Amino acid sequence: MSYSLICSVVLAIIICYFYFRSGSSSSEHYDYLIVGSGLYGATFNYLAKKAGKTTYIIEREDLIGVNLYCKNVEGIWIHKYGPHVFHTDNKNIWHFANNMTHFSPYIQQTVSKVEDKLYNLPFNMWTFYQLWGVTNSRRSKGKNQRATIYWRSA
Repeated sequence: MSYSLICSVVLAIIICYFYFRSGSSSSEHYDYLIVGSGLYGATFNYLAKKAGKTTYIIEREDLIGVNLYCKNVEGIWIHKYGPHVFHTDNKNIWHFANNMTHFSPYIQQTVSKVEDKLYNLPFNMWTFYQLWGVTNSRRSKGKNQRATIYWRSA
């Protein structure tokens, strides 16, 4: 985080504190000041509103969700800041998140190309078979050092 960003956030908090808590009858009062409408800020705002609280959000970008922002262009979702992957094995979190958005099925398949050959990543037994022809973990024991050197030299 840059020094100028930190200074901007601190200044915004100080200004908002004095503005919102000044006791002046002309200014509105809010229960919470939220700095940033990213994942945390947007979620906190959602929960606060659901609990009947008032919030005021300060955001430097012109969009909600910031790095999670997506837009639909002719039926294709464009992820301005890169793809978003959500993992959890907690059923409560999964249900909570699904109440706010739709998730598309996603399977990550990562490979690496080394000298015109493709290898699975992260390493698994298929990768060891491709590299050394071994079919069980006992036979691959001691070969990890060579894999590290092999991958670094590629």
